[in-house]
Amino acid sequence: MNTGDQLPLAFETRASQGRADFIVTPATVAAVSLIDSWPDWPAPAVAVFGPTGSGKSHLAAIWQETSGAVQIGIDELEATASMLQTESEVQNKCYVLKIPGRGLEGRQQEESLFHLLNTVREKQAFLLLIGRQPPARLDVGLPDLKSRLRALPAVEIPAPDDDLLRGLLTKMFNDRQLSVSTDVVEYMVPRMERSFEGARLLVERLDNKALSQKRAITIPFVRDMLDT
Repeated sequence: MNTGDQLPLAFETRASQGRADFIVTPATVAAVSLIDSWPDWPAPAVAVFGPTGSGKSHLAAIWQETSGAVQIGIDELEATASMLQTESEVQNKCYVLKIPGRGLEGRQQEESLFHLLNTVREKQAFLLLIGRQPPARLDVGLPDLKSRLRALPAVEIPAPDDDLLRGLLTKMFNDRQLSVSTDVVEYMVPRMERSFEGARLLVERLDNKALSQKRAITIPFVRDMLDT
């Protein structure tokens, strides 16, 4: 380690999750429109998918704030479906389900998801699925579930365009309470890895290095970081 560097302390950074904090660009407008259109969704269950860091969880949090939805785990599918089945009056019950990157594991999870999708429709409830890949591409063996997933309305958040990268970088710096000029952001956009996760990792590296060296994040500072 350079003797001039100081080891930065690992403080937790909390990303702002409000509706006004979500960045709307041509890359995200379809997903935002879907969330904003609730309860007039095209189906009781819908999906938003995209790469890591693309804002799926942020959109889910926005919908939870609006609808009162609760997030359920992959192991809670059957219990949630059974609860809906046993309640005599279920109106506007809303759930968020995050599909793990590994997908569904085993026949039981597949049958439980199929049961939940059926129950959501029957009981006039709502289910938002979020994941890295579209539901239609999930590797499932249950034919009925495969058919249901293919028919599920799904909206993609694609790789970020320039406008979204600018907004992401600005938001990530703000979340870390870092004052960074627009010139620095403009310098970064065409030179960085063009992905959500790449933006997150770069901002994290810049923050840690600036803190350890007690330097401001300027264009020369960013240039040095990108060259290493």
